[in-house]
Amino acid sequence: MGKIPVSARLTVGSELLTLFFTSNRIIAARVGKRGLGEQAPSLLGKLAATFEDLFKGGKESVAKRGLKSITPDEILASGKENFAMLYEDVVSVEVEQTFDLTKMIMLTKEDKFEFSTKSEFEKVLGLLERTLSSKLSVRRLASGGPSPSK
Repeated sequence: MGKIPVSARLTVGSELLTLFFTSNRIIAARVGKRGLGEQAPSLLGKLAATFEDLFKGGKESVAKRGLKSITPDEILASGKENFAMLYEDVVSVEVEQTFDLTKMIMLTKEDKFEFSTKSEFEKVLGLLERTLSSKLSVRRLASGGPSPSK
């Protein structure tokens, strides 16, 4: 149905995931992790993130290519850290448009997930509207900043 590459912030660094939207669930497939260097504002932190991209990027791109042509059950089975969220278990989803990212906060019966993506806001919104429209709240950029809408 559709997919979105996202980043989830961890205590140290971030985790790269792909969210796959199926007919009855969202499957989160782990692509890789990034260290603290990615978030550091210093030149040294940015250099560390660049080197990490060089060393991890190849493995991650192989993982991304491998997830393109398999079934939802195969995606779940392809990694022990992959997991599914049934649409019926999602309590609410907030999606926010910012200047450079689209942010999502997804609350399920069991967990709270905070994702960000560089994917186009309208693409993300379209996938969420098709699958979770009754649980969705939207904040779009306005001339003075984000404004709530439904």
